[in-house]
Amino acid sequence: MKIIKLMFLMIIMIVFPIKVLGETVDKAPPVISSLRANKTTYNAGDTVSLNIDISDDISGVYLASVIMAPKDDINNLSQLILISRSNLPNGTSVLTGNISAGAKEGKYVIRMIQVGDWAGNIEYFINDNVYTDQNAKPLPYKNIEINVTNNITDKTPPVISNIKINKNKFNVGETLKISMEIKDESSIKYAGLSGDYGHVGFSNTSGNIYEAVINLKKAGEFKFYAIEVTDIYNNSRRYVYKSGSEIISPESNIIKDKSLDIVVTGEDDKIAPTIKSIEISKKEVKLPSNLEIKVNYKDNKPNDIYISKIEIYNVKTKKQSSIFCNEGIRPDDYSQTCIVNLKQYKELGEYYIGKVYLEDNSNNKSEYLYENNTLKYYSFKIIADTNSDSVSSTISDKVDEVIITSKEDAIISIDSTRNKIIKKSIFDNIKGTNKTVIIESDGIQWIFNGASIINETKDINTEVNFYKLEEKNNKITKKIKKPTLVVSFANNGLLPGKCKVRIKADYALQQYLGKEKLYVYYYDEKEEQFSNVATKIKLTKDGYYEFYITHNSTYILTNDKPSEKYITKDDSASNLNKGDNKETTINKEDIDVAIENTSEEKKVVETKKEENNSNSLIYIIICPVIGIILITTFIIIYKKKLKRKIKKVSKK
Repeated sequence: MKIIKLMFLMIIMIVFPIKVLGETVDKAPPVISSLRANKTTYNAGDTVSLNIDISDDISGVYLASVIMAPKDDINNLSQLILISRSNLPNGTSVLTGNISAGAKEGKYVIRMIQVGDWAGNIEYFINDNVYTDQNAKPLPYKNIEINVTNNITDKTPPVISNIKINKNKFNVGETLKISMEIKDESSIKYAGLSGDYGHVGFSNTSGNIYEAVINLKKAGEFKFYAIEVTDIYNNSRRYVYKSGSEIISPESNIIKDKSLDIVVTGEDDKIAPTIKSIEISKKEVKLPSNLEIKVNYKDNKPNDIYISKIEIYNVKTKKQSSIFCNEGIRPDDYSQTCIVNLKQYKELGEYYIGKVYLEDNSNNKSEYLYENNTLKYYSFKIIADTNSDSVSSTISDKVDEVIITSKEDAIISIDSTRNKIIKKSIFDNIKGTNKTVIIESDGIQWIFNGASIINETKDINTEVNFYKLEEKNNKITKKIKKPTLVVSFANNGLLPGKCKVRIKADYALQQYLGKEKLYVYYYDEKEEQFSNVATKIKLTKDGYYEFYITHNSTYILTNDKPSEKYITKDDSASNLNKGDNKETTINKEDIDVAIENTSEEKKVVETKKEENNSNSLIYIIICPVIGIILITTFIIIYKKKLKRKIKKVSKK
């Protein structure tokens, strides 16, 4: 029986092969091809620079950083030099960083290199003399060194005086203020206060006066016993208030000013908040998208609680992401909603909430972990937004190769987030074919099929600006009053062919415009007239507004019709969208539907018919063969079982 099941499974896999869909996912970190110093000698306080050659295949380089440290004291964290840059183009860039005025003299070497892209892929390299990390790679470019000289004139630590406290007795909820005067030859880098109430920094309020402010949330007796000050040359001094039998270290300076002991009376909150339940707005998410995680909790003080952090984990890779939502939406006093912005490069797959950290305004904290069963299993899936066969990017030098080598009816996703310009060659390479390119950036999709490329090909700028009508006072405002989204494309003029534009609608936009019975108009700024483009469009299941266009200019999405006197009789634009009010998702079948009134379409249809006939012939041949295999297998197994029964009977 097991053999028969296995045979059936093999046959199903042959006849109905599993299709692996392309993912618009960047899984590889940026690659450094070279790193070099511009010069080797610097003075303390100078700006140091390094030239880096770096590239990323799809999403682009988000950050590149190099940390240098003294060669003879590489683990001295107070002497580090951070040299970095964010949002780098592919190719050569300059990383810069400041050498502190108090940097020690001598040679500095690279302690660590870290690179990351916009998809969250991070890679780092660590010097062998620092520490061992199994996730880090051996440090390249060990030969890069810089020499730092420092002619420090200020070698004296700061001096404090005139410590003042606003009072020594407080009620819970009142504010403690401590001020002091700090004098130094140069300027102050840091001043901090330590004590039973934690650690707090001083801020410069005026001249040499510095002040620390603490909101007192707990009742009891508390001491503040140490103040530390450091100047920009790292000259430091620690002051201690001696209380009772406290032991004072020899290098500390005893504070002789007014006592810093305080008494706080009243009832303080000692009860930590607890979670009742968690709600996730979607079970499946297509990128890019916003996901809402609502945490329902209970606490003895309403509206006194906040979610300090939520950690989500990819089930397969165990990769963790942190969500900080102190300012999340509060629908009521006993819940908070965190808005999670999932970028288009987020890794696909199933995710679960692994940890939730709660805190109230009295510093009572609680944490819930899935691992120790204090948190139920709450999950969601991130799935591909398009059934792409290939993925590339406008920053990749292989984008043309990807298109040329793809099959005749391929769907190719091209990311334009880091470079908005779509090269002319992309349209040239799909022209006259049934290949489709889906150009994606920041929730906007431009979809071109090769059979509809009938105009002159050229570079296209995919930059799009959006604004609500009421946000700008212009001529459109006088003609339409209801909620309207203005979509302003770059000045590309006539496009190489008909294009389906899809605009991702987040929760706020859906609430503003609505989900159905929307109108799209082209606005002629010169004539101050509207041309109808699409009517009664509705939000698709995957959360997009979509319509066809043939040229770029200014368009509006609205749930209101302008007055007839402002609408032209030219309905050529609306003809593109007739019969297209039904929602679509991007797959092979939709691509054929999207091609209208072109000679190329006939070729595509005939090709499809030939393919269908070929497929039918294949099935006619395969099915009898499969039947023979099944029958033969069944007879062989049946004979074996019959022989076993005969043997058992003969033994009896």
